[in-house]
Amino acid sequence: MRVPLPTRIPSVCLTGGGNLPPEWVATLTPESVATFSPEQVATLLRNTQAGFLAYLGVSKTPQVLTTVKVSDLENFLKKAAKRASRGTLQHLVAELRGFLRFLATTGKMRPGLESQIDTPRCYRFEQLPRALPWETVRAFLDSIPRTHRLGRRDYAMFFLIVTYGLRCSEVVSLTGTAFNE
Repeated sequence: MRVPLPTRIPSVCLTGGGNLPPEWVATLTPESVATFSPEQVATLLRNTQAGFLAYLGVSKTPQVLTTVKVSDLENFLKKAAKRASRGTLQHLVAELRGFLRFLATTGKMRPGLESQIDTPRCYRFEQLPRALPWETVRAFLDSIPRTHRLGRRDYAMFFLIVTYGLRCSEVVSLTGTAFNE
């Protein structure tokens, strides 16, 4: 059983047309991409083909594949890095390595280029957490002085935000009569 793929994706391909190379699609068996949905497989094909091959200009000069250098790979990844996170780049590098291996085994590119690409490192807690731990929120609320009127107002506003998930605009639009309703 094969993963269903779109038969035509607007992209550059090895033959210069818009169809996916059948040899490349044939390598994408359910066993090799068992954790991917059909949409993810199609995205993988678009990223490696449309992105990398269009960057090289394969549709205009297909023989450019035989002269690809490591600097071409690095420049492509630098360009991709401007619009992608390191996690996304890790996926792109993995896709690109697989595609380069395929091109090398089919004789369309010299072998060994796939091992020349460094994978970007992703560090634990690199990005902001989705939510703060409750202890941190509680410490923040406790740090607000409630001895004055403005402190009690600030505490009430933040308490509504953290407890009920109100947006800032919703809290600002509240009036005293809203609590009596």
